[in-house]
Amino acid sequence: SVVLGRMPWVFFAIALLVLAAGIGLRDLDESLDGPNPVADTLPQTVDLLRQVPGNPLVLVDAFHWAASGADPDHITSLGAGAVGHVHLADTPSGCSPDTLTDAMRLFPGDGSLPWSEFAGALAAVGYRGVGSVELFNPELRALPDHEIARRARHGSTTCWTPKEA
Repeated sequence: SVVLGRMPWVFFAIALLVLAAGIGLRDLDESLDGPNPVADTLPQTVDLLRQVPGNPLVLVDAFHWAASGADPDHITSLGAGAVGHVHLADTPSGCSPDTLTDAMRLFPGDGSLPWSEFAGALAAVGYRGVGSVELFNPELRALPDHEIARRARHGSTTCWTPKEA
């Protein structure tokens, strides 16, 4: 559950979500790995969102999921209909989860992320949407735009597809 030392941030986050729901907006929250003033992991994000009216959705980020241990239960515990979008990025081989940084993100399929477990967990909660590739790796972002688009499309349609999820 959410740590008490974070309570001011948690109350602020819940207040914003309640206000958004009150004017007809539906929130989409991304779980981040590592120190965060509100929630560090997908399960903590879920704990927070279950306190909020309006049925906010979760954005599941493959890279953050891997950095927090790649546990399929973290996704399946969300329950049916809770995933609103998916970010796709791979993790380098040979790195422990606690050493991963956003600058190490790879194109989907270029690393060691367990894609079949990721897709299986998303299928278990009924996610049938699309995913967007999210790269912060400065070397990959320096590639020509057409090469980034080609590799992102290739990776996102070969290691994970909406048919699987």
